[in-house]
Amino acid sequence: MEGFLSNAPEGLASASKILDAMPKRSLERLANEICSIVLQKKGSLSSSALAAEIVADPEQQELVMQGVKRANHAINALLYIYRDAAAKLASPEVFRTALVARCDLSQDASAILTRVFEQKHALLVSSDKVKSFLSLGKLVKFDWKLSFASESSSCAALNTPVVVLHFLVSDENFQVSSHSLELTISQFEEFAGTIHEICSVVETL
Repeated sequence: MEGFLSNAPEGLASASKILDAMPKRSLERLANEICSIVLQKKGSLSSSALAAEIVADPEQQELVMQGVKRANHAINALLYIYRDAAAKLASPEVFRTALVARCDLSQDASAILTRVFEQKHALLVSSDKVKSFLSLGKLVKFDWKLSFASESSSCAALNTPVVVLHFLVSDENFQVSSHSLELTISQFEEFAGTIHEICSVVETL
């Protein structure tokens, strides 16, 4: 197994500048909330609320002028950091050393993130929920087709157009399983909108 942050994405360096610019209390609160997501105690975070909180500090206006986009960048960076630390079973000392060496964070920001990791360490490296969260599987193949429902619990009328999605997913043991999903046109449009939002967020990291 490769070490903690050994394959850190390029965007982590630019995210470090945003994290450094955050007020210390905000950074510590965000780190705790990210750990709650990794522990599956919290579902999501509001990037718009975080952006408003950062921008509220007039001295940080220049660094956070892109608002929500930069907030998403900060959230994704911390999510990557704490997920990778949990997956690699990093010790607090390894966590601190890697942050300093690979994230280009200030000493204050590194100390805050390390303190939160130390507080959550036992749960992050041993929780069954975290292990489940980190082993969701890898998408091998995705396919779709437009069809017409002849019998479906989601369609009141026959011959209603539906979109059938087909996924091949590989688990942590490289076993591939097949999954299918049938959506009405309105459900597919909502699904596609969600995927578009995810892609927009990923582009910020």
